[in-house]
Amino acid sequence: MRKNFLLTPKEMERKALHSQIIAEVRTLRERYTEASPWRVFAEVARKHSMTSMGVMRICQRNGNYKTRTEK
Repeated sequence: MRKNFLLTPKEMERKALHSQIIAEVRTLRERYTEASPWRVFAEVARKHSMTSMGVMRICQRNGNYKTRTEK
């Protein structure tokens, strides 16, 4: 069931931003395999005027990143 009709415009905007951030992190992680995840988060965060922790939490909530204690 699609839930987009229940989202406010601000929530749809946030969802689109989070999808874009996840795609950017995935692309950079594939391109720069030797870079630490935190460095990739910092680069994406800088681009979107966010914190590295914010980008990490977005990836974590969507199942794209797990910390050492979560594994």
